Amino acid sequence: MKREELLVKGRQISEKQQVIARETDRLVKSLVDLRISFSTIEGAKEGESLVSIGGGALLKADVKTSRVLIPVGASYLLEFSPEDAKKEMQKRIEVTEQAVTKLTTEQERLNSQLISLEMEFQKAQGKEDV
Repeated sequence: MKREELLVKGRQISEKQQVIARETDRLVKSLVDLRISFSTIEGAKEGESLVSIGGGALLKADVKTSRVLIPVGASYLLEFSPEDAKKEMQKRIEVTEQAVTKLTTEQERLNSQLISLEMEFQKAQGKEDV
């Protein structure tokens, strides 16, 4: 491959890596939120309780119900019992962890490709210098 082709391919791989890094970051933040939600559900009891409202803030509340509302998309919520809500949140945590693992694996594969391209580029550059 010519040096120019190698440079173009390297840029393409770098762009893919940036997209994957942004998506991984978004998923990790989502994972943190899911775990906080799971912990909140686990600790919720009727009576006075601290309820996470996001951003590390807590609300001291008088909880009078044992139902949990979970978003399912497009501004819709489903009502769950605490046990079913924990199961649902655990499923979401597992799916998100799998997605992060998959993206991390793809990032590693792209890193390997980039290293190979760099070695190939150095060889091509050495031939042209001669």
